[in-house]
Amino acid sequence: MMKIKTMASVFLMALPILILSCKKEKADTEKPKIKMNSSIEAAEYKAGETIVFNATFTDNIALSEYDIDIHNGAGHGHGRMMGMWETKISGELSGIMHIIKKEMNIPNDADTGTYHMIVNALDKAGNEAEFVEIDFKIIL
Repeated sequence: MMKIKTMASVFLMALPILILSCKKEKADTEKPKIKMNSSIEAAEYKAGETIVFNATFTDNIALSEYDIDIHNGAGHGHGRMMGMWETKISGELSGIMHIIKKEMNIPNDADTGTYHMIVNALDKAGNEAEFVEIDFKIIL
C-alpha cells in the first residue's frame, strides 16, 4: 500500500511538469520592422559618390534575411535600361535586432535621374516586413 501511495505522489508531482512541457509554442505571425537610421530620402548624389545605408531590423522572435533593391525610377518599368544603375544586395539577419551599415558606391557611369531604394526583411517564420521605399536622385 505504501508503494502505491509513493507512486501516486510522484505521479501527481510530475503531472504539472508534463502538462507544461507539452504546450505548443504560439505561431509567429508578427512582421519584422525596419527603421532607417540614415537620411537617404530625397538626397542628391553624384555618380561616383557613396550612399551610406544604415538601418535597424527588429522582430519579436527571430530575424532571417534582408534585401536592398536599387533601380531607376523613370517609367517604373523595372527593366534594365542603358546607363541606368541597378543593384540588389541581400544578406542574413540574426537575433531579434540587427543593425546593417553598408556603403554603396554609385558607378561613375550611372545615369542621372530619380532612383528607388526598396528595403525589405523576413523573419524565421517567413513573415515579410512592410517594405521601406526611398527615393533619391543622381545629379550632374
